[in-house]
Amino acid sequence: MNKPLKAIIVDDEEDGRIVLKTTLAFYCTNVKVVALCASVDEALQATEKEDIDVVFLDVNMPVQNGFSFLEKCSKKNFEVIFVTAHENYAIKALRYAALDYLLKPIDPEELMSAVERVELSSKDQMVNKIDHFIENINKEEIEQIILPLRDGYLFVIVNDIVRCQSDVNYTYVFMKNGEKHLVSKTLKDFESLLPRKKFFRIHKSHIINVSYIKKYTKGDGGTVTLLDGAELDVSRRNKEEFLQAFQL
Repeated sequence: MNKPLKAIIVDDEEDGRIVLKTTLAFYCTNVKVVALCASVDEALQATEKEDIDVVFLDVNMPVQNGFSFLEKCSKKNFEVIFVTAHENYAIKALRYAALDYLLKPIDPEELMSAVERVELSSKDQMVNKIDHFIENINKEEIEQIILPLRDGYLFVIVNDIVRCQSDVNYTYVFMKNGEKHLVSKTLKDFESLLPRKKFFRIHKSHIINVSYIKKYTKGDGGTVTLLDGAELDVSRRNKEEFLQAFQL
């Protein structure tokens, strides 16, 4: 039997702490909640007292929010699952840093999936992911993204991504240097993540970096040729928006 995951729940609302603890007890029996924290200070004390495996961290707290806890915490050898009631500006930064988050009210299936990812993950790169997130939280445009791969995480420059190609629930990411990586995110995830000024979804299976367009060939939807030699179809439904974007 696997050793249970030691967890703390950080939420300024008592109901939020109790509901999450109850849901974990019912759906995630491999998680042992060792502390319920109503503030950042209480959470810092809890992480100093024992080795924690995962922190369920509320984003929106008065005085000091969840991000303040990460900035102040000296021991970051734990996984973090953010909990928030709003799809706000911070969500994009979380996605860029490949950090997990749950939206309130918490869906039990999403909670179980998040806990499963914690069990399968390695803590080795957690500090880098958290530091990357803190560094980019207030930036309007983020220059670097972390891609979750099967064997870990890859830090890449956003502008070095040439294109993304769908593979069911995964995505192939083609890089400027010729590398191709299979990433455990859908193409829809990348569409919401990548900056719209630089990336365009030309087809249900393809997103391209417009900086790498070499040629557009007219046709039913048309075809785009990229600098890496790839020739990709533009779907009929995306053709008009694509042509307008480039004033063609």
